Amino acid sequence: LCEVICELLRPGHPLAPHLESLAAELRPLREYRPDDALSPAAAEALYGRTLATSVSAMERFGMCPFQFFIGAGLRAERRTLFEADVFRLGSFQHEALAKFHEALAAEGRRWRDLAPAEARQRMADIVAALAPDFNLGLFEATAQNRFTRDVLGQALQDLVEMMVQWMSTYQFDPARVELSFGLKDAAVPAWALDLGEGRTLLFRGQIDRIDTCPGPQEGELLCVVMDYKSSARKLDPLLLEHGIQLQLPAYLSVLRHVPEMRAALGAQRLVPAGIFYVNLRGKYESGGSRAEALLDP
Repeated sequence: LCEVICELLRPGHPLAPHLESLAAELRPLREYRPDDALSPAAAEALYGRTLATSVSAMERFGMCPFQFFIGAGLRAERRTLFEADVFRLGSFQHEALAKFHEALAAEGRRWRDLAPAEARQRMADIVAALAPDFNLGLFEATAQNRFTRDVLGQALQDLVEMMVQWMSTYQFDPARVELSFGLKDAAVPAWALDLGEGRTLLFRGQIDRIDTCPGPQEGELLCVVMDYKSSARKLDPLLLEHGIQLQLPAYLSVLRHVPEMRAALGAQRLVPAGIFYVNLRGKYESGGSRAEALLDP
């Protein structure tokens, strides 16, 4: 943006007089120096000596410390609009999957106990019951939103059908969904990390799904952490190294280091066994033409 404004300010450009004040505010950004940073006193005034944060905030810091500063330091909030944006779509899918698991748990059943057709029908019923009141009726507000609701519902049915089929060769069972730690009313506290000099980081969050399997020793559970994503994502060693893809390893660390997690999962010892992203939308190959794409319903 600075470069564009400066180009418009070249002598003789008709917009130059109108942009001079804006250019004056933007010029310091072109002259940014790495040593231009918050003083320790200013940082402590903004964040305190105990920083309560989440993995998403830590990943934002890895990608862009300034973005972290705007959100965690200045407390800037996202503008709320009444629209089916990516955040509400994700919330709807997470809530539907949580209700799917909770209903089964209340019946004393496991995912693997369902036939694929029964899993599909259960999810269809959950979406039908959830959508009318979700986010003040967002998915009933317009024809486009109702179409989006139906697409999400179909994708969720496909997902649970695939998952119960997968259970036939998968030794783990979903044990907990949307398990919060360190958040309001959560039974599990935050993971406290001593940063030295009297400062502490309180790591808090919510784990989409934890699958468990009895370990070789009595009272031991092997644990797999699942995270639902609205698009395909893979673990990237480079992003892991630079602190930009911390979520799944961090959640496994919480299972290891927060004693209350053992009680939440009913085990004497938790052993990390795996981490996976689950794509909520599936992966579809493009067709060469409309006719080709529609051949397979």
